[in-house]
Amino acid sequence: MNALPKPLDGKAAVFPSAAPQEVLGHLTWFTVPGQVEISRDDLMGGFARHALREALLPRAIEPVDAFRRATAAVQRSRIALPGGRYMNLLVREVGVDAAGDCYRQVVREVVDSRNRRLEYSPAADLIHQASGPAVATSLRVYDSEGWETVQAACLQAEELYARFRRLYQAEALRSLFRRYLLELHSVLVRVSGGVYFVPAEHADELARLGALAQEEALKASWASFPVVDTKGARATIRDAVADDVARLLAGLRAGLAEEPGKRALSTLVGEAQAVLALIASYEEVLSQDLFDLAQGARLVRDAVVQALDAAGA
Repeated sequence: MNALPKPLDGKAAVFPSAAPQEVLGHLTWFTVPGQVEISRDDLMGGFARHALREALLPRAIEPVDAFRRATAAVQRSRIALPGGRYMNLLVREVGVDAAGDCYRQVVREVVDSRNRRLEYSPAADLIHQASGPAVATSLRVYDSEGWETVQAACLQAEELYARFRRLYQAEALRSLFRRYLLELHSVLVRVSGGVYFVPAEHADELARLGALAQEEALKASWASFPVVDTKGARATIRDAVADDVARLLAGLRAGLAEEPGKRALSTLVGEAQAVLALIASYEEVLSQDLFDLAQGARLVRDAVVQALDAAGA
């Protein structure tokens, strides 16, 4: 007796029966544990082992970006003080000087039990130097209360910086997998759960990406199941394409409304062309004319091209 296919929201059959059937593509989702870290060399090695596109590797870690992540990570809240008061440690950007040094500040906020601010004052400076020592901290505390906590936060920021500048963190790896799936012409079938549909023509590369995700260094949870070619499956995928195109075009319109410069407009033109390429690929996958989607995308692209032409005039 053939196993019944499992439904996706009662629409798309996911598992094929024993009888040979055409596969439209694969449903894929993943989870990267929060504690995962990996060096660029190790990630490059993984790409090479699985014959993945090196052009899609994340860019090299910029020291100043690692500095910002490390300092943001040491913010603390609701540290108890005498008299029913609480201290929050906030990290705020001060700016970047002409030499490229980045200045951030630990701010000490004291609130009462009802979260009303009683005090707001600088507690310490955190400086990323473009040359010389990577991170320097100079403590400035305006009273002795909470001094030890502020000092501990500064020391922790230095420790985290040393690690973050060498290792990609989990969020960077999640971004990598999302970006790679987009290159495989994926569309989101379920936005809240991060479930992607990837056309069958990319099945081999998708499997190799999944093999990388599940290596010991990454320990990601990765799932990928075939979608059988049925009328319901095609309807579900078409709806997903329409929703994704709508989101992408809304982003392009929002970007155009900000009256960007020539460089940003050129980027928007490229993104609009990518939307049209996505629609064209799904016309082949679904064997359907997606004229209504393509027409909307062309209108947005033409508006961006006109803005670019006007900027160059």
